[in-house]
Amino acid sequence: MDGFGNAMAVWVQDSHIWANRFVAGTLSLEDATQIEVSAGTASNPQVAMDGSGNAMAVWTQGNDV
Repeated sequence: MDGFGNAMAVWVQDSHIWANRFVAGTLSLEDATQIEVSAGTASNPQVAMDGSGNAMAVWTQGNDV
């Protein structure tokens, strides 16, 4: 969550990683976006967000992060 109450969520759906952002100012969710499209099963997504709203997501896929 950033300093304004916005938040980011990531999850696995159909072996791919998806993300969605909550916008505190409008109390709404943006459209979910698939952020990983490679072949192979992705798992264990994690996300971090700084106070300015910049987010970084990581996940494992095979032997890679």
